Amino acid sequence: QDWAAGPDVYCDGFGDANYWGDSGDFDDPGGPGYNAAQDFGSSGANGRIACMQPWEAYVDSEALDEIGRESLPALLKSCKQQVWELSKSARYCRLVQHTLELADEPAQIVLVSELRQRVIEAIMDPHANHVLQRAIELMRPGALHFVLEEVREHRKGTPDLAKHRYGCRVLERIIEHFPPHQIAQFINELLNDARSLIGHPFGNFVMQHLLEHCDDSHRRRLVDTMSLSAQELRWVAGHQHAAGVLDKAMSYGPVEQQQALAEKVLSIDGLLLEMACQRGGFGATQRLFKVISVSPGLLEKAKQQLAQGAQALVGTKHGRALAAHVYPELLDLPLTAMDPHSMGRTQPFGGGGHAQGGFGGDRGGQRGNPARFHGHRGGGGGRRDSE
Repeated sequence: QDWAAGPDVYCDGFGDANYWGDSGDFDDPGGPGYNAAQDFGSSGANGRIACMQPWEAYVDSEALDEIGRESLPALLKSCKQQVWELSKSARYCRLVQHTLELADEPAQIVLVSELRQRVIEAIMDPHANHVLQRAIELMRPGALHFVLEEVREHRKGTPDLAKHRYGCRVLERIIEHFPPHQIAQFINELLNDARSLIGHPFGNFVMQHLLEHCDDSHRRRLVDTMSLSAQELRWVAGHQHAAGVLDKAMSYGPVEQQQALAEKVLSIDGLLLEMACQRGGFGATQRLFKVISVSPGLLEKAKQQLAQGAQALVGTKHGRALAAHVYPELLDLPLTAMDPHSMGRTQPFGGGGHAQGGFGGDRGGQRGNPARFHGHRGGGGGRRDSE
């Protein structure tokens, strides 16, 4: 009967300084004699948990935002000593995230502390990883030292987490929100295994994040790894996953470094055309043309290289879309009339407005990034360097 009265009935008697209460029937979420393990053990096939009854209507209607701050004490009470089980639940993990969003830092710390010694398990869980991501986005790095410590102590190493479907997401949030000096060891582990990570379906997104958020010394180290030799750079540019890392390498960091990398690509015979003709190289080719747009000589050279393989390039849907942005003249002439020398002398490249992102600036989105779906409730802001 009390549960039916709704969540506000449990706000009575709680002050902001004592979220959990201190007496009476509120000592446990279910009243005297409450047994959380029994509730979880008998939640049934529909995944419902008895102590969550006040919030079921909000969960069912996906209306968690209607739970306001006035209900926070009751919500915290329901989550007490059950954060881990709730976080693993497909049904309730969003409710835990919403609780973190409403809570102030002391309450957030109490909630997240229940994930101690379970960080790696949470990272690899399809639902709990979102709770951990949200905590990293919302809380100061200084309040989450245990998360970083458990990641560092992972027996298989940080690169193993970067190659995990869910692990890559949590590492991205750490890179975004922790100050560089706190994650230097963490970054070095990733860079030591850069060759395997940049070509990995999930690991490549972590390496893209390093290029976007880390300092110039780490960025330069990764770029040097990718361009160590002509053979290595050819592999990167022609790889469906590694090409995305090359795109980011020509999008962030010192301009002269971006230019030098673009020149290396153009200096390898046939590499630009290879990159342009494969779907994974779409973004990197677009970005290369943006980088060299201020250098008429390099732009002419790039156009000549594409013209040499014009028939192969415009023979595919993505190739035609690419040509429309970086070299529209290729689409205007019959294939038999294409000559690399005459085709190279055209109007300067001026960018474009492709649906996936133009050249007006750095593209923050990650096409196909598995780290940004599956119930994630909100994006993170910039890194908070304060402790």
